[in-house]
Amino acid sequence: MLDAHTIQIQRRALLEAEKLYAKPEFMASDPVELVHAYTDPLDQEVAALLCALFAYGNVKAMRGFLSALLSRMKTPSSILSKNFDPARIAGKLYYRFQSTRDLRIILEGVSKIFRRVHKRAAGLESIFEGPTLRERISSFQKEFAHNVTLTRGVLHWIGSPESTGAQKRFCMFLRWMTRTTFPDFGLYKTFHPRDLIVPLDVHMARMAQNLNWTTAAGAGWKNAVEITRSLATIEPEDPLRFDFVITRPGILGVCRSILKPACDHCPVRRPCKVYGQKILA
Repeated sequence: MLDAHTIQIQRRALLEAEKLYAKPEFMASDPVELVHAYTDPLDQEVAALLCALFAYGNVKAMRGFLSALLSRMKTPSSILSKNFDPARIAGKLYYRFQSTRDLRIILEGVSKIFRRVHKRAAGLESIFEGPTLRERISSFQKEFAHNVTLTRGVLHWIGSPESTGAQKRFCMFLRWMTRTTFPDFGLYKTFHPRDLIVPLDVHMARMAQNLNWTTAAGAGWKNAVEITRSLATIEPEDPLRFDFVITRPGILGVCRSILKPACDHCPVRRPCKVYGQKILA
């Protein structure tokens, strides 16, 4: 747990990072930029689900695949149409662990689940049921899995309800849908920002180690929870406020958790233990 003095220092540093990175030009390094191409909430929700759950691997390759996929859909919300043709949209597209067949199955499943909730005048949010965030994610995974053929690629895409992993892609999707400030959309009302869990990837894991937000390594759910609790001491009502900005240095190749000349200009250098090596040298 961070002490009061450390919290003050880190909050000032994170606010500096926010000033630097909370700008539209830095969305090019994130799949959320593709969702911002749409203004209709339904288009945003469909695009966000696809973009978030395909958000793994090389950023350039991921964005290329997602751009191609979304461009084949007249609008993302066309997935609700009775005439929606997953096979035509999938074409010969594939992405890493998802074959063309997997993509067709995924699109069929997403179309089916969206049509069903909208038929009862509900939204996708209604499928996330349960008392905790992890249980709400599991609820969605089970519902989706129940309606599709679970090939290896499809299972990788949706994830396992029993997994102890960090569920990074779902946590990112729910951050996009719940938070109301940049770069998120605030479409979901049954979630509260203080209940979200950080989307834990390698960049957040490195920064969490640098800033003493965790005592553990790895990308498991327990570590994501521990990091989120540390962030909550800095911003109790919105622990994920700084998630986008604090991961930019790693994603942009500025930070590799080793001492470099660029560290002298990093907004979080003061509380960073890597930069502290220079001060102590």
